[in-house]
Amino acid sequence: MPSHTLIFPCRREGALSDAFSRRMRQLVQRSGGTAELLAPCGPTLEHAILTGMQEARGDTIVCVDPAGGYSANNLPMFLAHLARADLVVGRRRRTGWSKVWERAARLPRWSLLGLDAHDPGCLFWAARRESVANLPSNVRHVRYWPSMVARRGYRVGELYVEGSSRAFPVEWRACLRWPMDLLCAWQYCRRIQASTVAERGPAKDSRSILRFPNQQAVCEAPISPAQKSA
Repeated sequence: MPSHTLIFPCRREGALSDAFSRRMRQLVQRSGGTAELLAPCGPTLEHAILTGMQEARGDTIVCVDPAGGYSANNLPMFLAHLARADLVVGRRRRTGWSKVWERAARLPRWSLLGLDAHDPGCLFWAARRESVANLPSNVRHVRYWPSMVARRGYRVGELYVEGSSRAFPVEWRACLRWPMDLLCAWQYCRRIQASTVAERGPAKDSRSILRFPNQQAVCEAPISPAQKSA
């Protein structure tokens, strides 16, 4: 039976309601798994997430901000999507000026990290334990874990999340801090890419394969120095 750890990061004690946690536990049990619920607290949500990751013991780790306005009914589709991805991140639906701002704010992130996740501020995600193991324990990196997971060779998926009756707010205070976080995440991803290239080393076989319509592949052997001089 698969085990799931549900992390509910909080800024203060008692932020997690009993009704929401009970509903999440029921949904996990209906999927045929066991649930471990953690409600770590910290000065920021990022600090709380890092604390929860250190205590998590499940095969699958789910992170949900209990104060983010997310519906518990999102959980089953996130767990089901893990059959096709190693990390599934949420994406909030925006309307009006909030949508315009979200699209403009993604341009720097797209130029540096790509768009493995369109909404790094969405704290509703599910992951296989091995995909998020040994990630840097730096609060500046937490929002950009999807890009780091993708650089390490794991599959990253994305799903729209449904919210409560109120609209998702724009996190204006966090916008002042995210540019520096983005640069820190970009530097880390560059180190991952450089180490991957160094591990692969130069190609051992320089033969090229040519394919023509309705023909089998033709292998072209590398040209030796004697043939080049001739």
